[in-house]
Amino acid sequence: MRIHLPDLPDLYRKHPEFKRGCITDTNALFARSVELDALFSWTDAAFEQFVDLGIPVFTNINIRLECLTGKKHAK
Repeated sequence: MRIHLPDLPDLYRKHPEFKRGCITDTNALFARSVELDALFSWTDAAFEQFVDLGIPVFTNINIRLECLTGKKHAK
C-alpha cells in the first residue's frame, strides 16, 4: 500500500492495525541519515510522523560492506 504523508494521521485513526508497524526500504534509512541526500527532507518528515503516531518501522539492514565503503574486500 502506498501512503502519502498528509494522509497518514487519518489512515492511522481509521486503521488502528497500523500500530503494528510498517516496513521500509533500507534506502530510506540511508536517505534519513545523510542530510545532503535528495530525499532527506521527505524521509525526515516520514520518520518524525511515524514517531509521533507511535508506529514502529522495520527494515532489513543486511547490506554488504562495499556498499558503504565503495571498496571490495577479499574473502
